[in-house]
Amino acid sequence: TRYGKARSIAVLITMMALLVVVPYIALQLKAISTAWSTLTGQAGTGTPALIATLLMTIFAVAFGTGRLNRREHHRGLMLSLAVESGFKLFAFAAVAIGITALNFGDFGGLMQAASVAPAAQALFTTDFTAPLFLSQTILAALAVFCLPRQFQLSFVESGGAERTDLARWAMPTYLAMFALLVIPMAAAGMLLLPEQANPDLYVLLLPLSAGLESLTLLAYLGGLSAGIAMIIAATMALSTMVCNEWVVPYYASRADHDTNDDLSEVILASRRWAIVLIMLLAYVYHELATGGVSLASTGLLA
Repeated sequence: TRYGKARSIAVLITMMALLVVVPYIALQLKAISTAWSTLTGQAGTGTPALIATLLMTIFAVAFGTGRLNRREHHRGLMLSLAVESGFKLFAFAAVAIGITALNFGDFGGLMQAASVAPAAQALFTTDFTAPLFLSQTILAALAVFCLPRQFQLSFVESGGAERTDLARWAMPTYLAMFALLVIPMAAAGMLLLPEQANPDLYVLLLPLSAGLESLTLLAYLGGLSAGIAMIIAATMALSTMVCNEWVVPYYASRADHDTNDDLSEVILASRRWAIVLIMLLAYVYHELATGGVSLASTGLLA
């Protein structure tokens, strides 16, 4: 009953998903390359983005299309994504707590300093009823259900009711912890960094400006692991859609096709080439459309 058994709708939805996911992957490439440029002090993000594209493509092909599983479960890949997500949270928490303890003693001291600093007043004057804030919140909520990668991880890779029950409280808890840690990170960035500092890079700039090399490296690795996880999940989901809705129906409709043929090699090859094409389009988009645009703006577009 998928798409009402209408192939034209399936093709259209896959095309729309492709247009949505390409800017999202380009966002991850920009985040990785911008973080590397900030860490090394080198201008330009083209070369780091190209290297990241090549490595992510190889990783996605190797771990996402290594073999054909009838149930579409990738246990090893899901375990690696879980480890990367946990490491990302650990790195983010280490920076937020470490910078707060080093400069303000505790969270109360940080918020007290922020409450009287003109540079940090935006933390206390945000209008949560503004149409822009509400619309962005609704879009983010809908993304949980509508985006291909979310469907892939939430339903296809869920592994049954037991894991779904676990995710019902684990996922909101995970997101809530990040939301709470963003507050001291933003406040410390507004207080300690120059006004022209890029808020997208607070997590790197704060330990870097404090001379904490180990913490800076941890923050970079945390961001790198986050980018890898999101790229792999997105390309895996979209390559499956391209294969199932474009390649296989076309191959099956050919007049010279034998209905008893084994399509496993065709399916695997089409998914691999779909990943290559998706990553190539994302790199081109990164080079042509993301220059001078903040990560937050690109993320909102995606």
